[in-house]
Amino acid sequence: MAKYLIAMIIVIFSPMACAAVGTLDAFDGEVRVASISGARVAVKALVLEEGDTLRTGANAWALLQMSDGAIITVRPDTEFRVEVYRYQPRDASALSQSVLFLVRGSLRVITGLIGRSNRAGYAVNTSTATIGIRGTDHESAHVDSAQAATGLAASGTYDKVYSGATVLRNTRGEINVDPGQVAFAESNARATPQRLEREPAFLRAHSQTDLRAAPRREQLQRRLEELISGESRSGSGSSNSGTGSADTTETSGSSSSGSSSSGSSGSSGSSGSSGSSGSSGSSGSGRAAPSGRSDSTSGGRSRSGR
Repeated sequence: MAKYLIAMIIVIFSPMACAAVGTLDAFDGEVRVASISGARVAVKALVLEEGDTLRTGANAWALLQMSDGAIITVRPDTEFRVEVYRYQPRDASALSQSVLFLVRGSLRVITGLIGRSNRAGYAVNTSTATIGIRGTDHESAHVDSAQAATGLAASGTYDKVYSGATVLRNTRGEINVDPGQVAFAESNARATPQRLEREPAFLRAHSQTDLRAAPRREQLQRRLEELISGESRSGSGSSNSGTGSADTTETSGSSSSGSSSSGSSGSSGSSGSSGSSGSSGSSGSGRAAPSGRSDSTSGGRSRSGR
C-alpha cells in the first residue's frame, strides 16, 4: 500500500504532470481553455500545459508562443489539444516532441526548435490524417461533418504550406506538400491524400486574420530567430543535416497564397469566457505515427478545391 501511495505522490508532483509548454500570448473574442483540473479563464499570458484543450469561438482567434519558440495561430471556430509538448535542448534534442490533436478548425504553425532538431517528433494529428514536417510554416485544417454540413468545405483534413515542406498521411498513403500548395485527405480515407488545384475559400479567408495579427507575429518571429541563432552558435544544430536552411526560411515570412502573416495583434487581450472544452475525436483509424520521412509520395493526383 505504501508503494502505491509513493507512486501517486510522484505522479501528482512530477514536473511533467503539469509542465508548462507555452503561453497564450494574445487573443480576441471567446477563447476557452480546459485542462485535467478543469476550465480556466483565458487571459493574456495564461500558461498552457500538456493535455490542455483550447477552443475559439466563431469570430475569435488566439496566438500561442510555445516553449521552443514555435508560434501557433488558432483560427476561429477551432478546437485542438496539446497531447505532447516537450522541448529538450542541445544534447537531448532527439527526445523533443510536439504532438497536437486538431479536433476541428485550423491552426497555422511556425515550427520552433523542436521542428528544427527532431522533425520526426513533430506531428499534427486529426481523426483521419497526420501532418509531419521538414522545417516549415504551414496551416493544418480539419473540417468535421458539422462544419461540412454548413457548406464550408468537404469534410477531411487540409494542409497548406507557406514555406518549408510537410507530409500529409492517412491509412492509404502520403503526399509531399511544398510552398504554395494545398493538399487534402478526405474523412473516410477511401483514397490517398491529394493536392488541390485551387485553395479552398475558407483557407483564403484566413488572410484577413493574418493582416490583423501581423505586428505581434513579427515580434515573435524575431524572438524565434534569436533562439535559432543562439542554438546555431552553441553548435547544437550542427549535426542535424539538412535542417538549417529550411528553419531559417520559415521565420522570414510566408511566401504563398497572399497571406502576409499569422499571429495576433498586441492590442488584443479581451478575456474569453471560461468553460470546459470537449476533446472528442482523440483517436481515429487514419492517425499515423509522427515521421520525418522525405521519400516520394503516392496518390499525387490533383483535384479541385472545395
